[in-house]
Amino acid sequence: MSGARTRNFGCVHSAILPMRLAARLRQSEYPLINRSARLTRGVMSNADLPLVAEVSGRSVGLAWAKIDESEQSVVHLYQMWVAANFRRRGAGQMLLYAAIAWAKASSAEAIVLGVSCGDTAASRLYARAGFIPVGPPEPLRAGSPVLAQAMRLVLSAHEPRRPD
Repeated sequence: MSGARTRNFGCVHSAILPMRLAARLRQSEYPLINRSARLTRGVMSNADLPLVAEVSGRSVGLAWAKIDESEQSVVHLYQMWVAANFRRRGAGQMLLYAAIAWAKASSAEAIVLGVSCGDTAASRLYARAGFIPVGPPEPLRAGSPVLAQAMRLVLSAHEPRRPD
């Protein structure tokens, strides 16, 4: 299975997320119904790219890329998530490279994101893709003991390794 694992992800696409996945989005001040409406707006927008990774019709990961309204040469990557039993199989990499390709097609110059500090699979994924830390770590949210590191990928110099 080792060589075939990443090939099982037959679909990474932009779609309205099912309500069960919307409920799993990182904690937000928005009620669930507002998140669903936000997802619908994102699908219809040229400035947003909600992505879903699927295996055999089952949603196993998501990410959201958004062009910065005030600095349109920058794309933000939010809400990157992969189901625990599908991690380390290529879904995160496919979501990330789909977001990078969309950012490039949108004429962005950079992608920025935040990742929890530590030697995590997510931080290693972003580093392998060429993201570099920017500035000091900051609390994930007000009052949180968890720190997040901002990272940036300059797209003009980036040629990503294609997922298998």
